[in-house]
Amino acid sequence: MTDTQKTLWSDEDGVIAIYEHHAYRNVIGNDTLFMTPGVHYFKTLKPDTKIITAYELLNKKLPFHVLTNVLTNPETLASEHISDKIEWTHEQMPFIDINTQFSAIQIPKYKFAQSLLGRPLCKKDILVSDFNNDLIPWENAGGCGVKYLNGLNSEESFSGYKIYPDWTPEDIEKFILTL
Repeated sequence: MTDTQKTLWSDEDGVIAIYEHHAYRNVIGNDTLFMTPGVHYFKTLKPDTKIITAYELLNKKLPFHVLTNVLTNPETLASEHISDKIEWTHEQMPFIDINTQFSAIQIPKYKFAQSLLGRPLCKKDILVSDFNNDLIPWENAGGCGVKYLNGLNSEESFSGYKIYPDWTPEDIEKFILTL
């Protein structure tokens, strides 16, 4: 049996970028704010500096990758979302290599990670996300899911590991390293 190196993966929206509930509701005509072309919603999000600081500490110790989902249609809006997320991430997380540690994807996170790693996920492959639809498939594929409690989601909805709102960046770093 080979000793697999621990890897760390993070969702963007709701974790490193603060989730704005109103953007996903019908607030402009028949469309949601994040689906309105030209608004550049993803370019204007506030960073969650606590988790970003923890990731900066962890980036020196573990292979680290940001995974963020983008739309497939309409193609023009998908292109806008991708470029906005790249620019935002580059600005907020200058400590990562945007070309190798950031991926805007249109497939489930676990499938992308397996493809990038060239192997199935294992418990040393850790995904931090606020979204159960990322975490549960990740765990079902063999990885370790960690729910980021961002103040808008429910602690009770996920039975696995959690990062709590009152933790410091150092608490988060220590927790991830002990998994």
